[in-house]
Amino acid sequence: MGIRYDTQQLLNDADMVEVAQEIGIRMKSSADRTRNIGILCPNPRHSDRNFGNCFIRPDGYYECFSCGDRGNVFHMVMQYTGASFPEAIGIVADTCGGRDHYILSGTRGKYAAGITVLNQKECKLLGVCNSRIYIPVRYGEEMRAEAGEREKLAAWNEEDEPVFLIEQCAEKNPLLELMKTDYECYRSMILRKAQEAIQKRQNTIEECGEGPRLEAEDVEWCMEIETEIEQIEDVLLKYFPKDEEVKKITSHNAYGKELIIGSGLYPVQFSVPF
Repeated sequence: MGIRYDTQQLLNDADMVEVAQEIGIRMKSSADRTRNIGILCPNPRHSDRNFGNCFIRPDGYYECFSCGDRGNVFHMVMQYTGASFPEAIGIVADTCGGRDHYILSGTRGKYAAGITVLNQKECKLLGVCNSRIYIPVRYGEEMRAEAGEREKLAAWNEEDEPVFLIEQCAEKNPLLELMKTDYECYRSMILRKAQEAIQKRQNTIEECGEGPRLEAEDVEWCMEIETEIEQIEDVLLKYFPKDEEVKKITSHNAYGKELIIGSGLYPVQFSVPF
């Protein structure tokens, strides 16, 4: 039996915008993930050269209003790169932090702590950069690069047509390489970034408490920040469950005093630093 992957977990973890960037799909802007993001249609039968036809939606699907093509992140990869479904799963898993995260073995969705690195969403939460490394391969006027490559607009030729710089992935997962070569360095970096991420969010909550009475949406925002703190704790406990330093970081005693912000209809209690 071949290797099987937890495709549902992969769909939950994958950021379609980042996957699109990794395989070389051109897009307008990726800053605001709460709105549709314009891309050039990945359908090879649609020679799309203008933004405004195809969009990545906030719900994790893309849709082209010109040719009617639509689908999830796997379909997008298959359309753009010509990869098979198993190959598309591998490409998306590489972008999300490594295939080892999603291999099904024994219990579905259970991954061996300390063996795999942070996935894409966990890296974002902690503020850890795990970008791929690309090297220049060639220049060309083709709109689509091959699997494992991406393209960047480099210049325009005499006929006013775009010329692309094609780059090839030289290292798929730098974070995984660091973990394999120097685990203590990897561990220290993750713990330090986690502490910084928690402290930053705690400071934000504390600053909210120093201002005037908060409106309902402000309190809701602070609650979202505290949820992120809990998510960071969960990440640390997932990968370093027996680490004494992690136990100190994730202990609620480390938060210090309790702060009540808001009044009237919206009093909310949060944990903040000493």
